[in-house]
Amino acid sequence: MLDDGPQESVARVRYLLAMCQMQLGRPDRARPHLDEARAYYESTGAAESLVECMALEIWYANVTQNPDGVVIGNRALAACRGLDPAVPMLEVRILTTLASAHITAGGWLEAIAAYEEAIKVSGPFFDMKQRARLFNDAALAYKEIGRYEAAVRHITQAVALLEATREPVMLARAENNFGVILLAMHDPARARPHLERSLALCVQTGLEVGRSHVLMSLAELCLAEGRLEHARLFAQQALEFAGRLHERDSCAQAHLWLGLIAAAAGDVATCDQEFAVAIEQLEAAGAVEWLARGHEAYAEVLEKRGEIALANAELRTALGYRSRATSSVPPIA
Repeated sequence: MLDDGPQESVARVRYLLAMCQMQLGRPDRARPHLDEARAYYESTGAAESLVECMALEIWYANVTQNPDGVVIGNRALAACRGLDPAVPMLEVRILTTLASAHITAGGWLEAIAAYEEAIKVSGPFFDMKQRARLFNDAALAYKEIGRYEAAVRHITQAVALLEATREPVMLARAENNFGVILLAMHDPARARPHLERSLALCVQTGLEVGRSHVLMSLAELCLAEGRLEHARLFAQQALEFAGRLHERDSCAQAHLWLGLIAAAAGDVATCDQEFAVAIEQLEAAGAVEWLARGHEAYAEVLEKRGEIALANAELRTALGYRSRATSSVPPIA
């Protein structure tokens, strides 16, 4: 039988293997290593290492769409806060992953509370890139509940930190998010320089993963400005990028934008076809939040056409998805 030294080393290696498999998008391969590592740390009373495993379990729950992700996250957070001495970096990691679990469950207020707590725990001397990510994610959460001033305040902080750290890839994403927030505020004139800079940074750095989101933001901008042909071209480019990179959710979202652009152009047949494709793809992906948004958007289109009965049916469907997304969301521990 191995003594504690080798067993501890094996447990650590198993934890690191689980982490690597999660980063590679292989949660099924990560789980056995994670279970072995956790079992060892539970048996030896290694509290901090056990909490690290619990933090990884929240990520696993999010990736595998486990409805108990928030419960798992709250347990991990309580265990982390019970450590002596405290481990702020681990607490921040748990809070951010817990926030993601809340978002998956539709709990935007709970997610915001987790992000704000993470920002508070991290303090001004925390890793600047990680802190920028916290401000960025909090800004998007504030946008979702219509608190735009808070969203702008947080995304401004994120951009400033990323300017200081000279992180062009992260900056490209933050600038896109800044533009999206301003579009939600119906301010396309202020949004345009942020979105154009985001696309320029994507091209400059060769960033392709996620570029479809920037292109869709530009499509939204052009749609808001009434430049429908430019909007269509940007949405089509987004679809091509997402398709080539196998970004299923982004493909569906691009179809939604193509449907909205067709509706604005009065092209009923194309509009209906694009919405049908988008909703079919979102159903296949199990993207509950985006399914709700898709049905809501289509309901608005149908209402403007005067097809009230169909619009009401779409709204009922959207409400069903919203109920699924927001049910059973416990508070942060």
